Amino acid sequence: FIFPSFTEGYGLPIAEALQYGLRVLASDIPVHREIGGEHCNYFDPHSPEQLATRILEAEREGALTTRGSAAMDERLSRSDRVHRSRAADRAAATA
Repeated sequence: FIFPSFTEGYGLPIAEALQYGLRVLASDIPVHREIGGEHCNYFDPHSPEQLATRILEAEREGALTTRGSAAMDERLSRSDRVHRSRAADRAAATA
């Protein structure tokens, strides 16, 4: 999955791609690093040459999946548990 964005609000496409175990090449902007952490390969969004290099590296490695999928699953699972817990607390408070 390639995400060559100059600006992004949250980076949901990166989170989704990692959840599905896809290899992610993302432009090196703060929000992408926050969402993808060490599980993405980053490139300068102003450098088509660097993006081409990252694509060729991924192709050479034959890497269609990423080691990040398990870590992202855990991160999303934790977030889901927190949201469910808060929803349960709100439901209990109104009952």
